[in-house]
Amino acid sequence: MSDTFSESGPDNEMDKNLAWLVQFVAGNDAAILDCRTPEEFQLNHIKNSVNIPFEEISLRVAELPVKSRSLLLLGSSSELVDCWEFLSERGYEVIRSIDVNFPNFWTTLKNTPSLKKLWAEGISSDQLWQPNLFLRNNINLIEKFLPVNRTINVLDIACGSGREAIYLAKKGWQVTAVDHLSDVCRRCQQFAEFQLSEQNNLKVICEDITTNDKLFEQSSFDLIMTFRFLHRPLFKTIQGWLKPGALFIGETFSIGAEKFGKPRRRSFMLEKDELNSYFPNWKILKQQQRQLSDGRPLTGGIYQKPML
Repeated sequence: MSDTFSESGPDNEMDKNLAWLVQFVAGNDAAILDCRTPEEFQLNHIKNSVNIPFEEISLRVAELPVKSRSLLLLGSSSELVDCWEFLSERGYEVIRSIDVNFPNFWTTLKNTPSLKKLWAEGISSDQLWQPNLFLRNNINLIEKFLPVNRTINVLDIACGSGREAIYLAKKGWQVTAVDHLSDVCRRCQQFAEFQLSEQNNLKVICEDITTNDKLFEQSSFDLIMTFRFLHRPLFKTIQGWLKPGALFIGETFSIGAEKFGKPRRRSFMLEKDELNSYFPNWKILKQQQRQLSDGRPLTGGIYQKPML
């Protein structure tokens, strides 16, 4: 880790690193991860940085950005070595680490006019993670068709780490997240504990939803969502679980994904126009085909159930 900024060494080395930091913040899209304690972070931190203490990072992997986004690490020298190793082993690119845990660093930032703009204090609301892009880009459209002045009930099928469930729970909606893997459900619950001030509006259920179509009552949900998951018999069940006028949003891999990676089996991918066929007579609010950075194609759609 030759790119570690420390107080040791000549003053001009510190100046060089501070100058680098100014340029980095101004023109780089890399994520800034501060792995110090919350108490240290609240006293002083770099604007737009996110605090995940190293002691918690193994429990909070879901809060990290996509691996295509590089990371700048901030912390003390001992934490930085371990954090860099942890992230590198999981496929993240760490472009630099900076030891900020000495007095001169923050004093210089706060007292130098050209650097003070980088300094902040208190709790940061920034986050490194994002929910599914198709959901995020269409959330305003979805909200237009949801009821007002009452609780919105949402079901997230095959919730995984829970990013989409937590994203909607933060809006105050009542979200039920379901997955059949116990480890996945545990990680989702842990993620929620760190992200939500109140967990009353997120419920995690560990259940194989493909074998239990009686798990929920008919007309229970205003919105059902599922991403990168495909079990064709479930579409009929989903229709029953949705209230009249409610919405389904889904996105998963389509034919051609096998050329670039997983899934390999054709049965795990949507055929052309297949998704529409599961929602006959439903209003199609949005259809989209897109590609991931690795070339795998995705098909997504948003559908509204007919009113009675």
